[in-house]
Amino acid sequence: MCACARYFLVQIVSDARRRSDLEWFWNRFGERSRTVRVEASEDKRRERGWEFTAGVDDAESECGLDEGVAFDWTIHNDGDQQRLEEQLKGLLSLARERAQA
Repeated sequence: MCACARYFLVQIVSDARRRSDLEWFWNRFGERSRTVRVEASEDKRRERGWEFTAGVDDAESECGLDEGVAFDWTIHNDGDQQRLEEQLKGLLSLARERAQA
């Protein structure tokens, strides 16, 4: 993250894997930080080619945020385009609001 990041009204971090990743943002940006979890059912993930691999999929980098984090949004990405768009409305509204501030 560049030193100028504090001047941007909206920032999107596409991948955080550990609680310490989120804490870094919370400590630097406080109330400006919002968290979004995107999840899909294991059945849908398997349809997309995912297979559980012991030692990889049960490592902290893959499941470290599965418990103990109160996400601001949870997006369910199970293939229903209309549902996905509905879920994104609040998040997009916040981004637009912040971008115009």
